[in-house]
Amino acid sequence: MTGTIPTMMPDTATAQTLNQQFGIPQTVRFDDGPHGQPHAIITADDATAVLYLHGAHLTEYQPTGRKPVLFTSRQTQLKPGKPIRGGIPICFPWFGPKQGDPAAPMHGLARTQSWNLDAVHKLDDQRVQLTLTCSIDPFHVTYTVTVGTQLELHLRVHNTTPANTSASAARFEQALHTYFAVSQIRSVALAGLAGLTYLDKTQAFNRVTQGPEPVRFEGETDRVYINHPGDCTLADPAWARQIVIEKANANSTIVWNPWTDKASQMPDLGDDEWPDFVCIESGNVADNAVELAPGEAHEMSTTIRVEDL
Repeated sequence: MTGTIPTMMPDTATAQTLNQQFGIPQTVRFDDGPHGQPHAIITADDATAVLYLHGAHLTEYQPTGRKPVLFTSRQTQLKPGKPIRGGIPICFPWFGPKQGDPAAPMHGLARTQSWNLDAVHKLDDQRVQLTLTCSIDPFHVTYTVTVGTQLELHLRVHNTTPANTSASAARFEQALHTYFAVSQIRSVALAGLAGLTYLDKTQAFNRVTQGPEPVRFEGETDRVYINHPGDCTLADPAWARQIVIEKANANSTIVWNPWTDKASQMPDLGDDEWPDFVCIESGNVADNAVELAPGEAHEMSTTIRVEDL
């Protein structure tokens, strides 16, 4: 097993230096890619993946012998300061527009920040683990990605304010904004949300109760299911698979597809790409935002696996 290596600061991280300190022959290599954006190319026996230091953003994950699990737009702008469209963006420390500050970037600062790469481990022939960190005052965030037969993601947030101060708790929202590749958006069904309340962002945030049936997609969908700590299953009969999304300490599930009109207004998404994905996001947003006292930490995790249907 490869041990922990001293942190590589993002302003000095290049493919050459990353390969020297973190590369594992035939398992983990680094490339600078477009616009000098360093990223890890991970090859385990049971899966492959691509992870950018920019936003700690996973853009590809594919178990061996299966279709890709993640969608990333061919139009995405892999440039400093720009979010990557697709894969798994990290929304933090707020979700959507920042309350009271509409000029702030959508979905927080984490997804456009260069993260530190702290460690690369080859756990065994089947699993490779990378650990990245960043600081967004007053939080220190640790993100651990384990690539194997299943994808395991752990997001730990520590309020670095000293515990012995009189400072109040710090509030944050978070989401792993996962873009799942699908055969065709109209053909898939999402189970696990029956009877839950959701905020419908296409209807002025009206609160709606989900019926007993699985969620199907017939138009723009933008929903925040609150008080949902449970799992979801995305069935895709045309690809003869289902994707199971398990989570812990994540009490919100966000479901999104822009459909045709909104997609046409997004410069980093091809006009014809919206049928190719659905976002199913694990997080803590809106009613489920987290308040973290000085010195405390919170860890959210998500596991994604593919099964035959």
